[in-house]
Amino acid sequence: MKTAYYFFGEYLEKGEKIHTVIHRNLAVMTPVFLKILIIGFLFPIAIIFFFPNLFSMMMAWMVLAVMRIFYDLYDWYYYVWLVTDRAIIDIRSPSLFEVSTTRIEYHMVEGVSYTISGFWRTVLAFGDVTLEKVGGNSTMMMQGANNPKRIERQILKYQEEYMNHHNYNSHDALKSLLSGMLYEHMKKMGNGKSEEAELIEVTPAAKKASEKKQLSTKKMLKKISQR
Repeated sequence: MKTAYYFFGEYLEKGEKIHTVIHRNLAVMTPVFLKILIIGFLFPIAIIFFFPNLFSMMMAWMVLAVMRIFYDLYDWYYYVWLVTDRAIIDIRSPSLFEVSTTRIEYHMVEGVSYTISGFWRTVLAFGDVTLEKVGGNSTMMMQGANNPKRIERQILKYQEEYMNHHNYNSHDALKSLLSGMLYEHMKKMGNGKSEEAELIEVTPAAKKASEKKQLSTKKMLKKISQR
C-alpha cells in the first residue's frame, strides 16, 4: 500500500486513506503482448537468421519492442481505481503527458454492478465493474477488473462505513447546536427576570411557573448533552 501512496498520493485529499487499489487483469493485455512478441521479437529473429548482415538493425528493432512493452505496462498500471475512505477515484494516464481523473464521493454512488462474460473471463474471474451516480445521469466503468464480485462487496462496505460515520458527525453537530441554543435561551431568561422584577411585581403563581419552566429546560439540556 505504501507504493500506492507513492504513485497516487497526489490525487488524494488531505488525510484521505486508500483502502484498496483496483487494476485490470493482466489477461486483458494478452493480445497486445502477443502482437509485440510476434512483430517485435520473432520477426526480427527470423530476419537475422536469413540476413545476418541486418543484425544491428534488427537489434534496434527489438529494443523498440522492449520500450513498447514498458509503455503498455505503464498504461495498464495507470488505468486504476483508488477505493478510499471517502470516494472512488478513477485515474487514466495513457502517456507521461496525459492524465485524467474522475472522483465520485460515496454519497453520490447510487449503485454498483459487474458483468462477467466469456469463457476466459469466467475461468480467470475478471470482468467489468460499473458505478452509477445518483440520478443515473452518468456512470464510471473499470473494464477487465480482477474479481469484480469482491470489488462490488468492498465498495458497498466502505460506502456504508462512510455514510454511518457521516450521519454520526451530523447528529453530533446537531446536538451541539441545540445545546448552544438552549444555553443562550436560558441565559436570556435569567437576564430578563431581573429586568422584569424592576417593572412589575411577580406573583407567587407566576414565579412558580417560571421556575418550573427553567427546571424543564435544564432537564432537556442535560438529556441532550448526555446523548
